[in-house]
Amino acid sequence: MYAYIVRRLALTIVVLLGITIMTFAISNLIPADPARYAAGLEAGPEQVEKLRRELGLDRPPLVQYFNYMKNLLRGNLGISVASRRPVAVDVAEYFPATLELVLVAFVLTVIIGVPSGVMAAVRKDSLGDALTRVPSLVAVGLPIFWLGLMGQFLLYWKYHLLPVGGRLGTFTASPPAITRLYLIDSLLSGQWGKFVETLKHLILPATCLALGRIAVMTRLTRASLLEVLQQDYVRTARAKGLSNRRVTYKHALKPAFIPILTEMGMQFGWMLAGTVIVESIFAWPGVGRYAFTAIMYHDLPAVMGVTLVLTLFKVLSNLAVDVLYVWVDPRIKY
Repeated sequence: MYAYIVRRLALTIVVLLGITIMTFAISNLIPADPARYAAGLEAGPEQVEKLRRELGLDRPPLVQYFNYMKNLLRGNLGISVASRRPVAVDVAEYFPATLELVLVAFVLTVIIGVPSGVMAAVRKDSLGDALTRVPSLVAVGLPIFWLGLMGQFLLYWKYHLLPVGGRLGTFTASPPAITRLYLIDSLLSGQWGKFVETLKHLILPATCLALGRIAVMTRLTRASLLEVLQQDYVRTARAKGLSNRRVTYKHALKPAFIPILTEMGMQFGWMLAGTVIVESIFAWPGVGRYAFTAIMYHDLPAVMGVTLVLTLFKVLSNLAVDVLYVWVDPRIKY
């Protein structure tokens, strides 16, 4: 097991290297001048050229890439063209907000999607099964940006039930920076009012991010459990007189959980990528919104830094899923 983990971590380095090459190549194919965006539209040619030299953009692309990789090996992600700050500092500042949003959306996906799929499988072809499958089919096809705009219109503008954006209200100070996850920090500091306010701000963006994933998880759980319920050993357990509840939850659910676990890892990575749209709609101060701004300014160091961080978390989530396979099915050996 440990040798397998070491090999996967070594392969992660190769994946990250490939990501840097692809991101750098694509960014340099875009016909835009980062120095012009950073200097402003009113800057003269001399100011733009001076800024271009300061940022190293006057050098050949291959030289720029090797300089970037040399700094990356030292833990330096470069300097953001837009903010003029180290990209590592920007990512460290914005990433906790994204992580909190993704974790809440992921928890919603699991605690709603998996039980809904189990219920649909146990009550196959019943009214409850139909009431689960039909909304799932609809939710899968709903675009995130449409969900976000409709949620804002209905729950904020029309009924004033939930706040429209940000992690806290405009005049509310953030809780003490212990983990920089506001839900946890407000609990650890005993600030229950801020915990409730943070939760209210999370409901809309987290639901918008999770709704389509809940539908996918529901359908996959239903299909996987139905397949296992048709196996011979399940029929044997029922023939011995075991109750349907015991057969489902003790004998069938755990073997059916391997594809569900795989989908969980994929959905976590998808949510990290989906935050770019959600954070832009809800003015959420995370790396998704930071990446969107970086793309608008053709901020190559920031784009590459965010891409590397999100890729790393995606690879680590896949590794965690592979390790959990052994817990779900002891027959799996590495």
